Amino acid sequence: MGLAPRPVAGVPGVPFNEVLQLAASILAVAQQEACDAIVVGVPVTRQGSLQDRNTDSQQGRRCRNFAGNLATIAASADVPVFLADEQGSTVMAMHSLTSSGSKRSTHDKRKDSVSAAVILETFFQDPLSAVLVKPWRPSGPGGGGQGRIRQPQASHRRKPASAAPRQPAEAAVQQRQQQRQQQRQQQQQQQQPELDGL
Repeated sequence: MGLAPRPVAGVPGVPFNEVLQLAASILAVAQQEACDAIVVGVPVTRQGSLQDRNTDSQQGRRCRNFAGNLATIAASADVPVFLADEQGSTVMAMHSLTSSGSKRSTHDKRKDSVSAAVILETFFQDPLSAVLVKPWRPSGPGGGGQGRIRQPQASHRRKPASAAPRQPAEAAVQQRQQQRQQQRQQQQQQQQPELDGL
């Protein structure tokens, strides 16, 4: 089976500051497209690391925080969210658009979707470089988060040597595919007695 990133309908009309609404819209598109995972690109600085949030730029922190919110919402649908390094994706997208012979006037319109495809290709080629984002943990007895800047659980922070290794992206996606297969089989088994009774 081959995988090929392709553009899907965007999420129009949702401002970035409406984080939860945007995350819910993205999850809806992912479910409609039967995605096994969601990948969020993070602009990692030259001196930075995807695994070390302390090296994030301001935009990197925004992306990482958004991924945490998205992971929280996506957890209800059992869809994992991963962080992937998006460094160089725009340059590669512009090169791809130029070499494909497309008109310059369409480059700006298509740049983001082609950049997203580049990020996905990188994720598929090297899934072990991605970081699994865990949903936000509640703070205090009533939950409610952790203030204005929300911190994802420790999936991307440095762990002590005794801690369990993070789940590789490829393994999480395979686990999700197996779960879906089992759900389909259960649904088919439930429908079979109904058909036999006719």
